[in-house]
Amino acid sequence: MRAATDLARRSLPWAAGACAFDRVARYVCDQRIDTDLQKDAWDSFPRKESWWVESTTLSQAARLLAAESNWELSNAGGREEELCAAVCREVGFSVRCAPSRLADGGDGIFAVGTIPKGRVVTLYAGTCVSQWDSIFYGIVKTLLPWAGTGSDYMLRQADQSVLDGSMYTALAQRSERGYVSPSSCGQLINHAGAGMVPNVAPLTTYMSPNNAFARFPVHSLWGWLSGKPAVVTLMVSLVEIHDGEEMFWDYDYGGSPEDYPAWYTPCGTSSSMDAKRPPLRMKDYLELEEGR
Repeated sequence: MRAATDLARRSLPWAAGACAFDRVARYVCDQRIDTDLQKDAWDSFPRKESWWVESTTLSQAARLLAAESNWELSNAGGREEELCAAVCREVGFSVRCAPSRLADGGDGIFAVGTIPKGRVVTLYAGTCVSQWDSIFYGIVKTLLPWAGTGSDYMLRQADQSVLDGSMYTALAQRSERGYVSPSSCGQLINHAGAGMVPNVAPLTTYMSPNNAFARFPVHSLWGWLSGKPAVVTLMVSLVEIHDGEEMFWDYDYGGSPEDYPAWYTPCGTSSSMDAKRPPLRMKDYLELEEGR
C-alpha cells in the first residue's frame, strides 16, 4: 500500500506536466475557421455576416434535432420512413437514406419534401480529431486496423480538424437504433462527379455549449475527458432540392490527379481553394499529416 502511495506521489508531477503540455499543444495547433474554404455554402445565404450565418445554421440544426427527439419521446417507434415523415411535418422537410442512383454509389441521401436554398439539411456525424490528436489517432488506427480505418468517411473541417464518420455508417446506425437518423447522415452524401452540379455543401461553424445542442452527433476523440468539440460541420442546401432528389456535394480533392482514388472525378464547380477532405487511404492521410 505504501509503495503504491509513493508511486502515485512521484507520478503526480509528471501527470500534471503532461496535462499542461497537452493544453498548450492544443492551443498552438488549433486554428480559426477559414471561410474561404467553404464559400459555396456561405453564398447560399442572403446575409454574409459570420454571426448571422452561425446563429441561423445552428438554430436550423437544433430544430432538426428537436424534431427527432420529439418523435422518440412520443414513443411512436416504427420504421425509418415514419421518422422521416415526422421530421418533415415538423420542420417542413427531411432526408432519408436509400441506395444511391449512382453506379456503385452505395448508400445515398435523398430529400423528403422540398428543401429551400440555404437550409441545414443534416449534420456530418462522427468523431472530431484535432490537429494535435491526429498524431495519436493515426498511430492507433495504424496499429489497430481491426478497429476500422474510417478512411471512407473522413472530412477535413475548415479549421483543419478532421471528422471521422466511420462510426455513423448506415449499417452501424440501423444496427444500433434501427434507423438512419435524418440529422446524422451528412457523411453518407455522395460525391458529385464529372458533369454533375452539387446541390449541398459542407459548412463548418462554431458550436455553442448550450444544452440545445447536446444531441449533436459529434464527439471528441477522448470522449468526456475533452468535452464536446468546439466546431461542427453542417450540410447546407445550395439550391432548392425537390422531393425525392438525391443530394451530392463536391469532395474537391486537391493535389495531383495521379493521387486521386480510382472512382474520383472532379466536378469542377467548387470555389474552394483547398481540399475539403483528405485522401481515402489511411496511408495517404498519415502522409498528408506529416507533410503539413
